[in-house]
Amino acid sequence: MIADTRGRAGAGGPQPPVGRHIPRWQVIYPALATLQPGGLLPYEEMGRLLNLDVRDVGDKQKILGAARRAADVLLARESRVCKIVHGRGYQRTNQVLAQAGDYQARAVAEVKAGHDGFAGALGSPATPPEAHRLPRPRRSVARWEVIYQALAKLQPGDLLSYQDMADLLGLDVRDLGEKQALLGAARKAADELRARERKVCTIVYGRGYQHARADQILALAHGHQARAVAEVEVAHSKIETIDLSQVEPTLARLIQATAAGFTRQATMMRQLDVRQARLETVMAAVQGTAQAAITQAQQTSTRVDATQTQLHALEQRIADLETQRGHPPPHPVFLHPVGV
Repeated sequence: MIADTRGRAGAGGPQPPVGRHIPRWQVIYPALATLQPGGLLPYEEMGRLLNLDVRDVGDKQKILGAARRAADVLLARESRVCKIVHGRGYQRTNQVLAQAGDYQARAVAEVKAGHDGFAGALGSPATPPEAHRLPRPRRSVARWEVIYQALAKLQPGDLLSYQDMADLLGLDVRDLGEKQALLGAARKAADELRARERKVCTIVYGRGYQHARADQILALAHGHQARAVAEVEVAHSKIETIDLSQVEPTLARLIQATAAGFTRQATMMRQLDVRQARLETVMAAVQGTAQAAITQAQQTSTRVDATQTQLHALEQRIADLETQRGHPPPHPVFLHPVGV
């Protein structure tokens, strides 16, 4: 494919060697690396470099994936930041502080989502009651409200399939447009259910939404926590790409303070991860010890029952032998009579 695209790529773009297959992101990487601050590499130009059509959905996804990988590698190798200009392309930027703030906001959102998941599992409110107020009644019922009622009736582990949702909404899951409307309504209903009733529903890909069990909520919360740490680390790495000698002293001090704040935040989050891992290890050990004690007690109880059965059988055998000899067995007395 690369050999066929050499003559059709942009005149200023990189030309791959004949007969050699180069990953798409490596074709876009030099074009991004040559951008000056504020310069833009449009998606159309990327398409010409890769011999792909941005109007085709499949080709557009390939372009986006290659551009994302190229931007990540450019940041790691050359400490140059390129941001997405939605609908246009990738732009070289010096506005790293704003992007770092976005990463921090996403980290806070991930932590809150994980906390709300735990709160739902424990049955305790995580947000003020005012946030749970129902909206004003309207003449028509929104799609997500229909799905909301169905999700609210699920028990932990139960599944509401996409086909069931489609039947409730009168939609056809085979139609792409109606399927997108259904997915949007389901997503909104799951978010509202978590905010109002502290119930967490997870996506079972290709099937529907499931009311999460406690162990599933724990796994989800750990995922949110890991993503929060990753967002903070990415923000810190982008802050470090700024050349302080090229900015004003006031802005330089602000950048230094922001970088120090991200460093402390990342350190604290890593320490909390370590503490939580230790706590979970101890809890697992305690649970294992308790289970072993329960098992041992059950085994002891089983042995005692077997011994009692054997004693009853032996007493019955002795009684039978005494009867055959013509002497009824005396009632066994294990204590001396009083006064003897």
